[in-house]
Formats: sequence, C-alpha cells, structure tokens
Amino acid sequence: MQSPPAVADSVPAERRRLPILTGYRFVLASVVLFAHTFYHAQFFRTDPQTDPFRLTLLPATAAVSSFFVLSGFILTWSAPPSDPPRAFWRRRAAKIFPNHVLTWLVTILFLATISTPSLLPGAEAGLDAGTAFINLVLLQNWVPRIDYLGSVNPVSWSISCEAFFYALFPFLHPRFQRIPAHRLWRWFALVAALIVLFPALTYLLREPHTGTWWMPLPITQVWLVYFFPPTRLLEFILGILAARLVQARLWPRLPLWPPLLLGGLVFLAIPILPTAYLFGAALAVPLAMVIPTLATRDLAGHTGWLGHPVLIALGNASYALYLVHYPVLRIFRHAVGPQQRFAWWSGTLLALAAMAISIVVAVLMYTHLEEPIVRRHGRRRHVATDGPGATGIP
Repeated sequence: MQSPPAVADSVPAERRRLPILTGYRFVLASVVLFAHTFYHAQFFRTDPQTDPFRLTLLPATAAVSSFFVLSGFILTWSAPPSDPPRAFWRRRAAKIFPNHVLTWLVTILFLATISTPSLLPGAEAGLDAGTAFINLVLLQNWVPRIDYLGSVNPVSWSISCEAFFYALFPFLHPRFQRIPAHRLWRWFALVAALIVLFPALTYLLREPHTGTWWMPLPITQVWLVYFFPPTRLLEFILGILAARLVQARLWPRLPLWPPLLLGGLVFLAIPILPTAYLFGAALAVPLAMVIPTLATRDLAGHTGWLGHPVLIALGNASYALYLVHYPVLRIFRHAVGPQQRFAWWSGTLLALAAMAISIVVAVLMYTHLEEPIVRRHGRRRHVATDGPGATGIP
C-alpha cells in the first residue's frame, strides 16, 4: 500500500472523466435489479421469510447507499470552479426528470389497467391524485407512510433523496472545498461514524411493528434509517469528502480487496446485526472506500474490466435501468400470472428474461430520451469534461 504525497487540490481537466465509475454504476444497478427480480417478484414456490434470495436484500440496500456516495463523489469531482446554482439545478433536472416522468406515466397507466393502487406489496392503502403528485415532484420521502414511500414507481424514492442532495449541493460544495487538506480525514471519519451510529439511535423509538414481509421494522424506524433524505445526506457528504481526498492525493493507492474483504465480513455478520443496519448503514462505509479506490486506479490507468466499453455503455444507461426495471418487472409478472409460482428452473428462466427485457428497455430509453435531452439541456456550456457518466445517480 502506498500513500502518495499531498498536493494541490486539483486534477488536470483531461483526467477528470472516470470511466471506471461509469462501469461501476451498472454493477450497482444490476445488484438492485437482481434482488428485485429474484426476491421481490416472488417467481418461486418458497415462503418469502425462508427464500434464499432474501440474502440479496442487504447487497441491494448497500448498492443504493453506494449510489448516494457515488453521487457526492462525482458531483464534487466534476464541479467547475464557478457554477451558478440555477445552471446546476437545470442540468440535474434535465438528467432526472424525463426518465422519471415517463416511468411515472407508464406505471399510472398500468395501475389503472389492472385496478391496483400500488406496484409494491404492503403499499395498497390507496393511490389518489395527491399521492401521485407528491411522487411526481419527488417529495414522497418526506411523508413517513408506506402508501407515499411506495407510491407509483416505488424505486423513485431514492431519486427523491437525490433531488434533496441536488438542492443543497451548490451550498455544500464551496463549504467543503474550504476544509483544509490536513483535516479531510477527520471529517471523513466523523461522517462515517455518524452513518454507523444513527441506526442504533432509532431503537429508542417505541412503535409497534405493522410492516410487511419485506419490511421487518416499524415504518417510522425504516423511514428514518432508509428513506429520510437528511439521513441519507450523510452518505452523499461522505462521497464529497472522498472526492476531496482523492483530489488532494491523500487517498492511499489501495488494492480493491481490503474494502471488499471488510464488506464481506459485514455480510457474514448479518445474523448478529441489528435489523436497522441492514437498510444501508452496515455496508455504507466499506463500499464508500471502494469508490475512491477505483478512482485512484482509473487515474493510474488501471481501469480493468469495469472500464470495458460495453460496461461503460450499460453504465450510462444505469439510471434508466434503475427507474424502469420495477415497472417492467411488475408488468412482466402480471403477464405470466401475478399469483403464479414456478419451479426453480422455469422461475429462473422467467427471472432472467425479465432482467434482459429491463436492460433492453433501459438502453432504448437512455438512447432515445435521456441522452438527447441531457445533450440539449443538461450539459455545461463549453466544458469538455462533462460527459454522460458525470453523475452518481443510478
């Protein structure tokens, strides 16, 4: 392990793009896609509580946590010296809203067709115009009720968090830029400690458990540790600090195995971990270490398989994949029989088919909707380093 000397807080513009992180985005989106397809969709003749695919839930929640860290990292990494808030917000809106609005409309039409108020089991309390509108404008995470959090396209909850991060970033970024380089590690350790500590504090709540098979805690506790935007802001800030550490040449040139080994040990500790830690916090810090480690490898010219052109292309479409996969999965599930359970071989084939369809639809949506709009409205003018991968959202 080598620790490069601290240098000025800058990176040559021609090296600002980090394609390895674009490939990493597809890996994260694929983890979520796999968990939702093989566990949430319930293709197999198993009880949800004993289904072996239940083990995919921790990697899926960890992947979302890593997206939040990645978002803070990439936005900080690619931020210009001067960027008016309105210009930043315009670019972010051009990136997130077209795909969100399209999947929102498709989901509303599908729900109306099958006369079901929600795609998410346990969120069937009802879908009225007010709830749907709150989801459309990405404010659902501020309401601690499952019928809001799981409304319309349920996975858009994480985009609700991202919208909050984007609203604050023009004010957070200059303040974190002023932190002296020699204090960055202290700040990183402090934020990491807060992420680890907070879930334990939620056990001070006294609320009966009225959740579902996929929500093993009271809704208020789950809301605080998983959905509440200020809570998830800590991961975004951790990404900001990680980017600063790499920019200042203070992040050590680690191999990938130490953070991955730490994450693996946490995964093995699932049986003894308090349940609240399974909603992101358990693996947030180990995976936060992966991102700057990958970035330093990319800067050194070691992109590896994550830098393969196919993975980069799929990584560019990862936001579309994240948003579209759950509606596609539920439509597919309805087509093959919403209550039908299958043997292992046939269920696996159906699940793989659903995943493949989701990826194809996502690539089409990226190519024909997201990329043209971002190219027209979502790029910084006269900035060569702004590329399709310059975002941390899925």
